[in-house]
Amino acid sequence: MRGTALQSGAGATIAVCTLSGRINADLSLPKLAGTVYAISGRVDVGTDVGADGAASDGRSATLTIAPGVIFYGASTADWLVVNRGSRVEAVGSASEPIIFTAVGNVRGERTAEIDSHWRGITILGRAPINNCIASTAIGGTAGCEASVRDADVRFGGAIEGDNSGTIRFVQIRYTNPYYPPVGPRVGAGLRLAGVGYATTVDHVQIHDGANDGLLLYGGRVSIKYLAVTGNRGGGIAAFDGYRGSIQYLVHRQADFNSSFAINVLNKSGGTDFDALPRTYLRISNATMVHASNSVNNAILVSDGVDFALLNSVLDTNENILGIWGLPTVRAPDDALEDLGPPVFRSALLDSNGITFDRQSDVGFAQQAAIFGSGTNNNNATFTTTLLASLANGPNETAVPSFDPTPFNADPYASTPASTPNRMTAVAYVGAIRDASDTAFIGWTCRTSYADFGSNSRECGVAPLL
Repeated sequence: MRGTALQSGAGATIAVCTLSGRINADLSLPKLAGTVYAISGRVDVGTDVGADGAASDGRSATLTIAPGVIFYGASTADWLVVNRGSRVEAVGSASEPIIFTAVGNVRGERTAEIDSHWRGITILGRAPINNCIASTAIGGTAGCEASVRDADVRFGGAIEGDNSGTIRFVQIRYTNPYYPPVGPRVGAGLRLAGVGYATTVDHVQIHDGANDGLLLYGGRVSIKYLAVTGNRGGGIAAFDGYRGSIQYLVHRQADFNSSFAINVLNKSGGTDFDALPRTYLRISNATMVHASNSVNNAILVSDGVDFALLNSVLDTNENILGIWGLPTVRAPDDALEDLGPPVFRSALLDSNGITFDRQSDVGFAQQAAIFGSGTNNNNATFTTTLLASLANGPNETAVPSFDPTPFNADPYASTPASTPNRMTAVAYVGAIRDASDTAFIGWTCRTSYADFGSNSRECGVAPLL
């Protein structure tokens, strides 16, 4: 690390410790008064140990980050990569979240979204995937590995319980630039690629990126308390054999056209609807407000995946739900490791447009029948009464919840009871029970369209040093 300085918009001097290159030994970063950490270029934690841990030049390292530490990047050349066999222990607190942001945000510039985005965080693990570089490799084995689209960094393997560390009480702000000539739109706020179920990810906010919020490339990690706010691309995409769950999700697009809230497909970049392991995403207690007026579906479930949406509220201006691909809706088949059509329980849809996708090969009527409005507390003509904080109002409170815990079981993947962030029983729908629920307060930042309350600092204001 080297030390420099940064001038704030108010003329104050901010001390900067710069991280660059490769970290091949354990490193702890404390919170230092008046100091931020800069991510300069691609910063690697460890050197890839390979899918089986036997790479001759592999090195394992752990990056430990104290509560309240602030990082920034200044361009899409700046990003953090945690390699296979290494860990990041980024554990903030409700009152002192760890913040990764853009340099303009640290300076206090309101134009941060135009001129100072960075590339985000990529965590690479050794858990199973189905999209193999080697055409002869078998999905879910150590021979099946892949790389993310913008760099030759490998992920995947056969270790379902691989542990890439902890991401808890963390904000990831302003990733990826909006417009040329700033740079290419690549990556996402957070990419979890082949990350195993022993990894802990909860209380994470991904805010105002120009591309997607969260990408799940295979793996087994489950997540709780996730806020995806204001991203210009999609919200969450799961593919390449991901099998896990998300409980307590707030997804709020800003008031502009954007892509999906949830996109689930079996294998990216191909048409192999039966590649194994099959993608299986379960979501419980989501509150999603999708303000886009584009033609995209707010939720797109396609290409033979398994999917469950439980105890969730979706308010959108466009098509709410698209179920694509006849393999997505066929009957359960053990030989294909297929659980059958998507499942909906206590799912509430409020659309100003068309509820189901009329262009899908599955057909409007079959999609509607699978959703089952009027059964299992599902409602395709719901009227939301969400508060400004995105907490439940009277209509949401009146809907009975469904116990999501049976969906922790997976007949085609390991799901031990010790897995962090397994879904738990709940007595309400949506992510935020009511105005007294503090689960998303303090560790998040707030905006006009996602107002988590005065205890959450405004996103566009410089983080407190």
